[in-house]
Amino acid sequence: MWCGEKDYPHCVQSIIDQGVVVEHRTFKDMIEVDAHNAVYQAFNNAEPGTIRGKVDADVVLDPGALLRVAEKIRDNTWLDPQTHDYFTDGPLNAGLAFYGPAVRFKHQHLTLKCDRDVALSYNQVGMGVIGRHAHYADEWTGFRYGFHRGLKSQLPVNDRVVIAHAAHKDRVRLMAIRGFELAQSDLYIDYHLKGNPPPMDHNYGNIKLQELFDTYKDENVKLPPRTWR
Repeated sequence: MWCGEKDYPHCVQSIIDQGVVVEHRTFKDMIEVDAHNAVYQAFNNAEPGTIRGKVDADVVLDPGALLRVAEKIRDNTWLDPQTHDYFTDGPLNAGLAFYGPAVRFKHQHLTLKCDRDVALSYNQVGMGVIGRHAHYADEWTGFRYGFHRGLKSQLPVNDRVVIAHAAHKDRVRLMAIRGFELAQSDLYIDYHLKGNPPPMDHNYGNIKLQELFDTYKDENVKLPPRTWR
């Protein structure tokens, strides 16, 4: 799934270089839940015996990664590998998922967490790092990363980004932190406290999200307060 991530050409080349037979499809510039449903429908329609894999456009696979996946996966396996995440500067479950031939997929309705509870019957198995996540990220990508994880209240991930930023002092990670803090601010209190659906500006192609970035990428612009606990 691709929404302008700078890693995309490197992602595609890493798939080509894997040395296995792959049918590769790109789902471009779609609303997130629609993109996931298109992916999962394609998985349901795949030829029997096919291993299905979701590789986000900001993931670059390590050489031999898909061979390692093929060796580990079984008919009913949901394989959940890690990537080395640029923002946290460490391993993270981000951007990859592989499914054995027997796994079937549900239609998704959640607009934000549409990669959760997607399969009907499976055995979820972890796996170590087999790629790099967001190593070609720019400030806009960083802001989107932080904003999305802020809407999901992934505080431990943000804590790791803060530590990595303190070590490297780069603006890409700073934008991720500001995006996270914006999503946790009083602008989104209804979502966080009342469980209402998040605003549609969480979708990467939405102009409102770009407007938020244009406003808050200036670190001298004060972020909205967070008064809820």
